[in-house]
Amino acid sequence: CALPISIEKFTIMPLVVGRIKDQDYEEICKKLKEIIDDKTLIVVSSDFMHHGASYDYNMFDKNILNQVRYVDSLAYQAIAKKSNFAFSKVLEDTQTTICGQNPIKILLALLADDVPGKGEFRLTCYYTSPQMTQARGKDEVIGVDTLLANIPDKDARSSVSYIGAVFT
Repeated sequence: CALPISIEKFTIMPLVVGRIKDQDYEEICKKLKEIIDDKTLIVVSSDFMHHGASYDYNMFDKNILNQVRYVDSLAYQAIAKKSNFAFSKVLEDTQTTICGQNPIKILLALLADDVPGKGEFRLTCYYTSPQMTQARGKDEVIGVDTLLANIPDKDARSSVSYIGAVFT
């Protein structure tokens, strides 16, 4: 953990997370709750599935992006339910390559004390790297009309998924 960085009227407290043992989440949450209050904004960053031979996760060869989206949807649904158990089960069952799964698990553990139904996740966006590559014009402007167009499997063999969500 780095030292806090004060900028104008707020402080950034970066927390870099590596491998965590299951029994350590409770202690991590206990320490975080000592510094979190009702004015705290928590930002968790993670790519979602990394699919393709270069990621050692080459599960699909047909309808690649639809299958990637399906697995990503399972993971997101578990997160939206605020269920560490369901999220861990998706990771185990699919072996999906969500690189920031531990920060996500910390967030879910922090929310575990939350009364069910209080607060919700809202999906703000979902894209894959092949979609972004296809949509990016020569001037680096994203072409919205091509962003969600079909991507042939030959162009989707290597893909990283990106999900944006907000919890309120």
